[in-house]
Amino acid sequence: MFQRIIYTLFLLSCFSVAFAQEIQFHNIDLEAAKKLATIENKLIFVDFYADWCAPCKKMDKTVFKNPKVADFYNQNFINIKLNAEKDEGESLAKDLKINSYPTLAFMTFDGNMVHRTTGFHDESGFINLGKVAKDPNQRISAYESSYENGNREQEFLLAYTNASFKAGDGKHSQLACDYLSTTQNWFKNKALVEWANSLTLEFDDYLFHKLVKHKSDYAEILGEAQVNSKIQTLVLGKIYDEKNPIPDAEVKEILMSVYPNKGEGLYLKYGIKKAREKGDRNAFANKTIEYFEKVSNKDAFEYLNSAELFLKVVDDERLVHAIDWTKKSIKIEKDAESYLLLAKLYLKNNQKSEAKKAVLKAMSYSEKSGQAININKQLKSLLD
Repeated sequence: MFQRIIYTLFLLSCFSVAFAQEIQFHNIDLEAAKKLATIENKLIFVDFYADWCAPCKKMDKTVFKNPKVADFYNQNFINIKLNAEKDEGESLAKDLKINSYPTLAFMTFDGNMVHRTTGFHDESGFINLGKVAKDPNQRISAYESSYENGNREQEFLLAYTNASFKAGDGKHSQLACDYLSTTQNWFKNKALVEWANSLTLEFDDYLFHKLVKHKSDYAEILGEAQVNSKIQTLVLGKIYDEKNPIPDAEVKEILMSVYPNKGEGLYLKYGIKKAREKGDRNAFANKTIEYFEKVSNKDAFEYLNSAELFLKVVDDERLVHAIDWTKKSIKIEKDAESYLLLAKLYLKNNQKSEAKKAVLKAMSYSEKSGQAININKQLKSLLD
């Protein structure tokens, strides 16, 4: 009975292809597509998409409706669409490590992936993609087979790395490292450093560790600001990944390995941020105190920012720390607002005489600099 259904689908597909002005996507699951592909002796084309994906929608409205594209794909492939964030599509996307959309994938009738790529393709590019997928010597599975058989030629590794990166199959980072190892002192070569940097996407990439190891060489070519920004972005992406949270011990290990000289301070800042997010005022106060006790700080803003937060959330003897930080900030840079904050802290700590002195200082600096300040009623009462 099932064979009859498949055969009926086959006849209907042949009829619709002859008159199609757009790609005919079969409303069937992958298993049914495999059976249909067996009957028609075709590859399966799978459009992995997401509801929010703008390039996916653009291909739907334009490329997939192009008559030449439709004619080529309907004649050569069994075409299906899978939402990569729902049902079968979600589990399959996870198994295939698909996390970029659209992912345009080609499979055999038994479900083996032979070619894939990501991103928007125009009409000619999309037809060319299908031609590559049909050619056993060009598709990415050919690279995989050659690599598994021991091919490590420099030109091959470069081509495979670039194909893997476009495919989004998660293999490009190791392949890039293989390629770089064929060139002595590659990290002194501008073109190679720029290429490697463009392929470095995640903290867990092999290439990221190359970046950290040769940070100074990268900085000479790309500039220190760009390199520091890249490292910071990927580290933060790792330690604050809500979908794949990691234990605090691993966070500390990461920060200490990437930033040997300031990793401890960064880990303490991480703890402060987590405490604030949880609304744990006690942990926030204790971790902030620990941070300034262990880290040499010369940043006036960091002192003031922490002191202002203490003013809002701390109501006990720990206020003396905020007073001390504000004084240290004033030593670095004197201004009216800093003295006003000091006055508020003294007042909250029931040190009225000190609060009055700080208010008068704030007023004096305000008058000298023209910096307007807002003195509340409680502080004004100290002046009466």
